[in-house]
Amino acid sequence: MLEKPEQSEKLFVDWVEYAARNPGLHKILNLPGAELTPFWYYSGDVIVVTFIFSMTSIFIFWRFLNFMRCRISIRSKSKSE
Repeated sequence: MLEKPEQSEKLFVDWVEYAARNPGLHKILNLPGAELTPFWYYSGDVIVVTFIFSMTSIFIFWRFLNFMRCRISIRSKSKSE
């Protein structure tokens, strides 16, 4: 870069001119991600699995808290009687 400071600018101009001469170039150099559906592009499968796991964990935790609350209330009732 220090030896040839104008090389990068010339290289950029050459590639832009090449792309302008070949209008169908974008079809050849297209990225595979451009053809993905939004579900797969945003990793929908991972989001769905994470959501289901989170909801299941919350449900189990909620049931555990209710179970513990009932056991504590039963013990406190039996002690008071």
